[in-house]
Amino acid sequence: GEAVYDIFTTLPDTGADYETAVARLTEHFAPKKNAVYERHVFRQARQDAEETLDQFQLKLRRLAATCEFANVEQELVSQIIEGTTSAKLRRSALREADITLDKLMSIGRSIENAERQAASIERPTTTVPVQKLSTKKSRCSSTVPKSSSEHKKVDKCSCCGGV
Repeated sequence: GEAVYDIFTTLPDTGADYETAVARLTEHFAPKKNAVYERHVFRQARQDAEETLDQFQLKLRRLAATCEFANVEQELVSQIIEGTTSAKLRRSALREADITLDKLMSIGRSIENAERQAASIERPTTTVPVQKLSTKKSRCSSTVPKSSSEHKKVDKCSCCGGV
């Protein structure tokens, strides 16, 4: 509208062609990135409990894209060491002076796989209490009176199943 035209006329180097004019307007209206704030957000990133190391690295890469780092790989290494949930990975990484991102990720994946496999092996089995069946016949105190018509029929005990 008219408000955009007023802004457009005040912009420097709008050019004579449509593409240049659109590019200048896009630059004007696009939100300005504050690299200091973006680095702060990057430094606050932590690995979530259910997040794998690869997912954490991907999250950090997305955050690093707006940080204007000189060496993104080294910043990723530092933040993974700082923000990982794995104390084993942190200790392993700190043992090496110049660890690369590839080596850090390889160590981290190995630790994750080992933890997952160990957890499946170490799962406690649940025990269910079961009452033992006895093969011995117990003496039943109940007596079943027999009538004279049932002399030939053999009754089984209702307690132990015996005759």
